[in-house]
Amino acid sequence: MRSLQQKTTKFSKKDVSLWFLIAAILLGLVSGDLYFSALNASLKWMLALLMILISLGMLALTQQGKNIGTFIKEAHRELKKVVWPSRKETLQTSFLIFLVVLIISLILWGVDSVFSLLISSILV
Repeated sequence: MRSLQQKTTKFSKKDVSLWFLIAAILLGLVSGDLYFSALNASLKWMLALLMILISLGMLALTQQGKNIGTFIKEAHRELKKVVWPSRKETLQTSFLIFLVVLIISLILWGVDSVFSLLISSILV
């Protein structure tokens, strides 16, 4: 049997430094929220959004960020291949599921009632 080779991921110095910078920005975002609590809330939200957008931009420059982008593009391409049911099919299937749930719940209610009567007759 052939042994599986593990794929080792090499991180470039650029990727590692970008990840540390992203972590520092996000840590600064959290600590800055506590430190600058007296600022206007809308200003804090705008600064937080700016810092998050900068972090996402730096993420896109890393190899992992490029892999995420490729994954999202491929997922979108696969989503276009999905054949969605028509409105009629969806309504029919939903009605059928509702009917089956109703029938099973009535059966379970009946079984529960029978067992309740049997147990109450034994205990009395």
